[in-house]
Amino acid sequence: MSITKPSRKATIRLAGVGVIGASLLVAANGPGVFAGLKAEAAVATPMAATTGTLKLDLANGAAFAANIDKLAPGDTVTRYVDLTNSGDLAAQALKFKVDTTGDAVLTTGAKAVTMSIKSCSVAWASGACSGTEKNQASDTSVGSLGTMAAFANSVDLAAGDSIFLKVVFTLPSSIDETTTDGTAPAGTVQGKSATVKVTFQESQRTAVTG
Repeated sequence: MSITKPSRKATIRLAGVGVIGASLLVAANGPGVFAGLKAEAAVATPMAATTGTLKLDLANGAAFAANIDKLAPGDTVTRYVDLTNSGDLAAQALKFKVDTTGDAVLTTGAKAVTMSIKSCSVAWASGACSGTEKNQASDTSVGSLGTMAAFANSVDLAAGDSIFLKVVFTLPSSIDETTTDGTAPAGTVQGKSATVKVTFQESQRTAVTG
């Protein structure tokens, strides 16, 4: 009896089936099936993590709410405010800005109302500083102070610390106008009005690595 040898074509087909079967076997025994050794250690008491707070309180803020009426060239009006870092994080780089609306002649240019700031390490008493006095901002037209600007002498406030400010508004004495037959000259400051809003800002202390 003669034996018929499988053709090369059939042999190749059987080999292909074998490879497919092996692939299925590997998939069935994929990651997660094999066991291994592990070890862990945990701290008995969990560690608490909390965040700090940064707050800036403005005392005597009502002083800024009081209107300034009937200014004449050379007049000055003073407002006293206290700033306190009431958070529990230290603060640095105290800044300020002024937002204005109203008649432009009072906010920009040579006839504009100007503002200056002085600081004292203790509360002002009858306009005088018995502690350390510093000039923080020189006379500048209120309309040019619309972006946050640093104090001339850097002010850092530890948690709970305060700084005491003397803010002076002035209508320049250099204004020279003549009203003729009841008519004010062009560009007059007379009968004008503007609003002034002062904002103070502190930043958190420098971040630490520990």
